[in-house]
Amino acid sequence: MGRRRRGRGDRDRPSGPGVGFNFFDTAHEYGFGTAERILGTALRHDLDHARDEVLIATKGGLRETDDGPVRDARPEWLRHDVDTSLAALGLDRIDLYQVHWPDPAVPAAETAGALADLVATGKIRHVGVSN
Repeated sequence: MGRRRRGRGDRDRPSGPGVGFNFFDTAHEYGFGTAERILGTALRHDLDHARDEVLIATKGGLRETDDGPVRDARPEWLRHDVDTSLAALGLDRIDLYQVHWPDPAVPAAETAGALADLVATGKIRHVGVSN
């Protein structure tokens, strides 16, 4: 069995790859960074020592406003969102980055171009749309 971590109630629990799963899906919008920070922390050993065996997917393209989250797939926001997710996860690349919801205010070609640029820089490996 894989490396063990201390859990709630002082129980041991093995980390993900140690129990046979290696794909983890989260989103910046889940707590606006909180879920990504928790996942990055929980998988830190595996991410530091077996990065190619752990696949991380996250979603972006939503922006928090005073009125709640709004869709935002503008290239500048996606670049910001990816950088924010990388920092929260403690990674140098995201294996699958998905636009959480299509943004009808932004032409799909603009969104696709920004994602292609992020792939070219190595910040993300694959792209998709979640909903």
